[in-house]
Amino acid sequence: MSDEAKTEKGLRKIIEMRKYKIVETEKEADMLNIIATKKDEDGTERKLLSWLPKKETVGIAIVRDLVKKMQEIGADVALLAAIKKHTPAAKKAIAADPKMELLPTDFPTFNIFEHDLVPLHEILQKEEAEETLRKYGIKPGQLPLIKVTDPACRALGAKPKDIMKITRKSPTAGVAIYYRYVIEAQD
Repeated sequence: MSDEAKTEKGLRKIIEMRKYKIVETEKEADMLNIIATKKDEDGTERKLLSWLPKKETVGIAIVRDLVKKMQEIGADVALLAAIKKHTPAAKKAIAADPKMELLPTDFPTFNIFEHDLVPLHEILQKEEAEETLRKYGIKPGQLPLIKVTDPACRALGAKPKDIMKITRKSPTAGVAIYYRYVIEAQD
């Protein structure tokens, strides 16, 4: 399987893991363009634009084009993948915009949550997170921590300050629910 095919497969898996439904795929000579949608719990439809340039290196010009395309189609968020690498300028531009995400070149090409040893992970919505914190009488920082670089966080697109709900199967309790507070990765 070529690097391009692996990257496309991984991009599609990320879209699937984040519970988006692909509504349009457009393959151009120099770009794969995927548009996907999902409904939030409040019924709001969110649109995701995913780009996979056929170039080995993704630079700032592609990021600018992505921003224009997001505005043009009314996308709420965007994923930008690269076959080999991203330039420092592209990384900086994406990091400055919370609506855009740069997918690392090493993200998995399979759904990690389909493995028997990986429990279900979910990012709590704001209201659900507040209710959970109120229920236990705690602040977010009092929860066990999980780094934003954890494979589950990366797959779901968790951001620092999110709260992850982890549901594990337990032979004694049946189902055990854990919560983790997402933090920045520290070098």
